[in-house]
Amino acid sequence: MLMGDSTRTMEAAIDQLFVEGQRHQPSVIYMPSLLEWCAAISGMSHSTMCAMLESLSPTDPILLLAIVDGPFSSLPCDVRSWSGLTCEHRLTLPSPTDNQRDAFFGSIIADLHHPPNQFADCMKRKREILEELPIAPPPEPRQPMATDLAVQEESDQRVITLLKYCLGPILAALKRKYEMFTKRATEEYDFEPPAPPVMEVEIVSTNMTIQDQDGVLEVLKTKLFKKLKAKR
Repeated sequence: MLMGDSTRTMEAAIDQLFVEGQRHQPSVIYMPSLLEWCAAISGMSHSTMCAMLESLSPTDPILLLAIVDGPFSSLPCDVRSWSGLTCEHRLTLPSPTDNQRDAFFGSIIADLHHPPNQFADCMKRKREILEELPIAPPPEPRQPMATDLAVQEESDQRVITLLKYCLGPILAALKRKYEMFTKRATEEYDFEPPAPPVMEVEIVSTNMTIQDQDGVLEVLKTKLFKKLKAKR
């Protein structure tokens, strides 16, 4: 609250706080963490707070309620004097034990173990019969959109460029070291199968005349194959 308004100083905020407390009596000035408050404010603000407390009259119905997160002896000496010389204005709040916590939350824990029909204000309701639904089919696989394909293509091109950049020096060194392997195999060797040989055959035809006893003539035509040559 003291640092919420950046247009005024902390001393002015403390002064305004006490002015409002005296205007709206009875009032309470609440300090939630007195130990951290003393460590955070400046010396001028600390002096202003002490001066404003001393300006109050014992009959003013203004209560200063402060909480100390730690031992009371850790406070500065002048701050400890705000509560007086005796301990009647100080109240110690010890941490609760396990039994005290169980006793405080016992009724809530017991209600959590009760079914709904055992509460005092419960109403009897008919048990609802749920409809048996068929098992839902598995969802269809998500189809990539045009934007997804564009992003994937861009990522692939980036990977290809990076791969070329990383492998370029290695391939150049291999080409210089193993120059005999830089040419293609088709340039070094002839992998085409040889053409099959062409066979040349000469055909010789002859006519033969045969005459039997009855005077019948028969002409026979014969073919002789010779001179087989393989031509490549």
